[in-house]
This record gives sequence, structure tokens and C-alpha cells, in this order.
Amino acid sequence: MHRTGGRRTLARRTPGSSEDRAVLRFHQERLASAEEREERRTYWKGVLDRVVAELA
Repeated sequence: MHRTGGRRTLARRTPGSSEDRAVLRFHQERLASAEEREERRTYWKGVLDRVVAELA
């Protein structure tokens, strides 16, 4: 768990549907608006894209 500006971010890895798969999820609490939620979604999507690139 990571805290920034009174918000908590939880990153979770769970097993996928087969041995070579996994699901990485991010949950962030106390977002001020739908706009901030979309900004965070864009940010975390970029993080996931970098993770995928590093694993490839």
C-alpha cells in the first residue's frame, strides 16, 4: 500500500487463469472527482504498459 496526499493506493497481484498468467490491479481511494479518477486510470495504465514492456 502506498499513501500520497491522504489517498491510499493498493496494488494487488492475483493468479490468472493459467500458470503463466497473472492479474495486477490498482485501487485508489478518496479521489475527488470523475476527472481525477480518469487521470489516475491513465497514470496507472501507463505504469502497467511499462511493466509489460519490461517483462517482454
